[in-house]
Amino acid sequence: MRFSHPVRLSSAEWAGILSSVRIQSRKDSFIFTPAKEPPTEAFAPEEIAYLSRTLSETFAKTVPEQWVVFGLSRVLPSGLNEITTGGLFVVDARLHLILANYRHSVTKPSVREQMWNEPLRSVSAPFYEVVQGDYHRVVQEQGILSRLRNTGPEIVIEYQVLLNAQANVAAPAEKPSLAPESSRIPPATVEEHLRTLKRLRELDLITEEEYRLKKKEILDRF
Repeated sequence: MRFSHPVRLSSAEWAGILSSVRIQSRKDSFIFTPAKEPPTEAFAPEEIAYLSRTLSETFAKTVPEQWVVFGLSRVLPSGLNEITTGGLFVVDARLHLILANYRHSVTKPSVREQMWNEPLRSVSAPFYEVVQGDYHRVVQEQGILSRLRNTGPEIVIEYQVLLNAQANVAAPAEKPSLAPESSRIPPATVEEHLRTLKRLRELDLITEEEYRLKKKEILDRF
């Protein structure tokens, strides 16, 4: 298949895309439905910083027949090693992200080697669910990789629409003021905007003053 490559996005744009992906872990439960933890961002700040730089450089060099795979490894304070692997490709205005393995604890060198060699093959059933938002949807059963066995969820991101929305959130306000009732932001959208704004500030993509002014504007429209 021919993808819409190369794709030229800045590190800041990739950081915005990656920070929008959220997961919800499942815990073992004795009742009929599994207990769920609160949704959280899928990638840690240091992972976003690394991936955003790498993806910006790599996607600019890809051709229509290529796509990008990745692997992340982190060592917990306990000494346990966790690995995340997957792949990405772009079709038209949609970014496809496959999380084959997420935070998988590895103790055997042979399993680690297998995950590096086959980053799109899941070594176990996922313990999490992808939280679908306004710009995300999961197409694990109907996706482009559904013909492959043992792959993780395929997340389709309307990345251009997402980036436009984030740019509107991050833009400095000229005259912060209370908005009329017709332009008030729904509570769920306010929470999403504030979370995005905070992530942009943590990654030094906006200044503290821009963060403060835009936060006030968002809250004024709540």
